[in-house]
Amino acid sequence: MLTSYEIFKKLPGVWALSRSLLNTYEPLATGAVTGSAKFTPVAGDDNLLHYRETGEYINQVGQFPISREYFFAYNPSTKEIEKYFAENGSKAGLFYVLSQDLHGKHLCVADNYKASYKYENDDFQEFELTYEVTGPKKDYTSKTKYTYKSF
Repeated sequence: MLTSYEIFKKLPGVWALSRSLLNTYEPLATGAVTGSAKFTPVAGDDNLLHYRETGEYINQVGQFPISREYFFAYNPSTKEIEKYFAENGSKAGLFYVLSQDLHGKHLCVADNYKASYKYENDDFQEFELTYEVTGPKKDYTSKTKYTYKSF
């Protein structure tokens, strides 16, 4: 099993992504995303990666372009990976800390986000991220499969 540091060092590059969304609160939002994600090392900080995804979201209503940005940081003191929001291209508030068992959680006002990462083997050419989101006006599951394409 890979350590958090080994996983962090395998992230840089371009990944194909395939996401399914099952939304029980807003069924019309149930759909799928296909696209790509890029983890780019941040100059001057060996423990920071910029994450940007782009793609197409298709649901019962139509097809829409999507993009998202985050920052991933490896914390050598805790030996954990931290995921941060991005604002104007810069690292902003902490989203969650990815524990050694590859789980993270975040409370956003009244909405609970539970993240779970998994990978099949140590070559780390694929991994999955599942979000379970619940709250007064949210109830959805997002499953994303990442497949390594290139550096």
